[in-house]
Amino acid sequence: MNTTYSFRTDKQVKDEASLVLGNLGTDLSTVFNMCMRQIILKQAVPFEVSMGYNRETLQALRDAKEGKDLIGPFDTIEEMKQALHAED
Repeated sequence: MNTTYSFRTDKQVKDEASLVLGNLGTDLSTVFNMCMRQIILKQAVPFEVSMGYNRETLQALRDAKEGKDLIGPFDTIEEMKQALHAED
């Protein structure tokens, strides 16, 4: 037995998602059904849901990419442990 479900979303979001899915040879309805089946199988949301990286993490990633505020390399694990606990 089929049922119809409707939901509200931003038109631009729908249009962009539809374009991507069309390029993949599928559509919103098919992907929505796939998602619902995965929810049942996994008994959870089938993808990671998070707020993303916080400001501190983003800054650390930028610093690492630019080679700033790096510690190491270390010759021994003990040296690394000491450096990690140096600010405690």
